[in-house]
Amino acid sequence: MKQTKNPDLEETGKKMKKLRKQAGLTQEQLAEKVGGTCTNTVISRYERGIVEMGIQTMYDIAEALKVTPEQLMPERLIHRLGNACSGSLDPPCAYQPPTLQHLSDDDFNELLSQLDSENKEKVREYMKMLLFCQQHTTQTA
Repeated sequence: MKQTKNPDLEETGKKMKKLRKQAGLTQEQLAEKVGGTCTNTVISRYERGIVEMGIQTMYDIAEALKVTPEQLMPERLIHRLGNACSGSLDPPCAYQPPTLQHLSDDDFNELLSQLDSENKEKVREYMKMLLFCQQHTTQTA
C-alpha cells in the first residue's frame, strides 16, 4: 500500500536532516542522544517524512540538536504556533464556533467526549503546545 505524501512531514524531515548534519551527527549518534526507543531507523523515517513524530519526540530531538523545536517545524505551523502563543490561533477551517468563554469544565469534557479519536489526539497535542507556550512565556516574563 502506497503512503500519501505529507508536505509538513517532508519539510520537518528535511529541516531535521540539515540540522543533524550541521551538528556533525550521524543518524545513529542522534538516536543515541535522543535515547529511549529512538533508533537510527526511526531517525531515517523522520528525515524522509515517512512517519510523524509526537511533540515530546520533537522536543527531545531539538534538545539533542541544540536547537529550538520551532526550527524543526514546517513554516506554516510556526506561524500558527506564534499565533497560539499570542492567543490568536486561526481556526483550521472556515467554521466560526459559538463563544465559549464561560464553558464549565463539565461542558468542556462533554464537548471533548463528542470528538472522534483523531480529533481528540489533535486537542491533546494542541493542549501540550499551549502548555509549552504558557511555561515559556512565564519563564521569559
